[in-house]
Amino acid sequence: MAVRFGVPGTTAPAAQLPDAGVGVALGDEGDEDPPQAATPRTRAGITTLLNRQHREGLIKPMKLARQLRPAIDYRFSVLMEAPPKVAETPAPRSFALDIVLVCLGLKVLLLILGAVVAETRLDRPIREVEAIFGLWHQWDSKHYFDLAENGYGLPGESTTLVLPPLLSTLIRITSWFTGSLMGGGVLVATLISFLPGLLLFHLARLDLGEEDAFRAALVLLLFPTSFFIHIVYTEGLFLTTVLGAFLAARRGNWKVVAIFGVLAGLTRINAFVLAPALLAEAWGPSSKGRWFRVLASLSVGIGIGVYLAINQAVAGDPFAFMHVQKDAFFRTFAWPWDGAIEVLKLSSIGGTNSMLNGVLQLVCIPALLVACAAAASKQRLSYAIWVIGNTLVFTAQGFWISVPRLILVLFPAFIWLAPKVAGPVTSILWFAASTAFLSFLAGQFAQGWWVS
Repeated sequence: MAVRFGVPGTTAPAAQLPDAGVGVALGDEGDEDPPQAATPRTRAGITTLLNRQHREGLIKPMKLARQLRPAIDYRFSVLMEAPPKVAETPAPRSFALDIVLVCLGLKVLLLILGAVVAETRLDRPIREVEAIFGLWHQWDSKHYFDLAENGYGLPGESTTLVLPPLLSTLIRITSWFTGSLMGGGVLVATLISFLPGLLLFHLARLDLGEEDAFRAALVLLLFPTSFFIHIVYTEGLFLTTVLGAFLAARRGNWKVVAIFGVLAGLTRINAFVLAPALLAEAWGPSSKGRWFRVLASLSVGIGIGVYLAINQAVAGDPFAFMHVQKDAFFRTFAWPWDGAIEVLKLSSIGGTNSMLNGVLQLVCIPALLVACAAAASKQRLSYAIWVIGNTLVFTAQGFWISVPRLILVLFPAFIWLAPKVAGPVTSILWFAASTAFLSFLAGQFAQGWWVS
């Protein structure tokens, strides 16, 4: 048998193959080949020469391959490894949606709480939907329904003159679609109740981070008297108009400020404090458009003027509502400390009335002082005017009434408080205490007790 070595017509018997050729064929580098005795002209010599040339041609690429082998192995290992995982950017959290869900959840919980507490404590069945909603239509709510149904009455015959017209007007209009005044009131209160938390979040976000702004909304929604936002009282509507006006002013949209100013004046008489607060925002460093900003700030007077005109038309006196306040609700102007002394006396007696109308009013004193101090030293001038002005309106009376409910409109206090309750311990304690007192006061109200 013969083996070809690549030269046409050149063969050598297998028995005559040199050992070096076999070594090269197997890839053994070995030592240099011993000199061959045969001359190049012999067939065996030619074969040996060709074999040596073939070996030298293989050694060079093999050495190169051995040198490149570590790099090739590393590259191969990298290619075989799984690609590194890229950290996924979390989707932005929808705080606005969270606020809506929290508000909706609180509504359901308050309805259940009211039904359970009322049925247990009053010992009568509360199973029908109308009866459950009726638990929350007490005290001032009845006056708004009366106003929506019958309009304003003369002093001595009715107390409706103390109520500005916007809320009852909305109930009346909505009842055309629901078929009943109660249905209209429930729908109006439900729709409006989502707005204060959302507006406060967007307003607080101008000064705080997203999480602290969200926390400010939670502080408001879980405040012990916040259940008034969900029922036919003016808390939800007034907060909406006030927060809307401040937010529009901070964003420079003074046409919207004018609209919310008019609506605020049609909702509560203490909306007059909104005018100087908005003027602080309107003046600004630039004189361009200042006259229009000032007029928009004073638009509150239009709503209040309409309310005074109603008093004039019904009772012949634009300030007839003040006489009704004095005769029916014992509200008269006095120094704030005069009312504080009366609250202190009532708190010392003990009993249900002492607790709900004395102690609850008394604990508002330090809260109001802190809110005023924080607004004056830490917050905007417009916020300070709003907080201090309303505090004087609430307390400059011979007999304090409804202060725990009225302070819901002091929204700058919630913005200031939000970062203070951000810690793991302080947040748990604050919201636990706030929720506990919210449940207690809401349960008392559902039983028919007067809750300030």
